[in-house]
Amino acid sequence: MDIKGTAEKIIKDKDLTKNPIKAVENATGKDLPDEKIKSAVSKVAKKVDTDKVKDKISDVVDKIKK
Repeated sequence: MDIKGTAEKIIKDKDLTKNPIKAVENATGKDLPDEKIKSAVSKVAKKVDTDKVKDKISDVVDKIKK
C-alpha cells in the first residue's frame, strides 16, 4: 500500500482520536514500538492543534476586517 492510501486508512480509523497508535498499527498491519510511535503521534497532534488555532485566528481577523 502506498503512503497516501495508508494515510487515508489512518484518517478513517474510528480509533484515531481515542488511540492513535492502534489506528496507525491497524493501517500498516505492523506492531510498532510504542515509544517511537508515541513521539511521532505527539508531534502530529501538536501540529494539528497549531493549525486549528491558526485557522480560528484567521477567521476572527477576517471578521474584524469586515
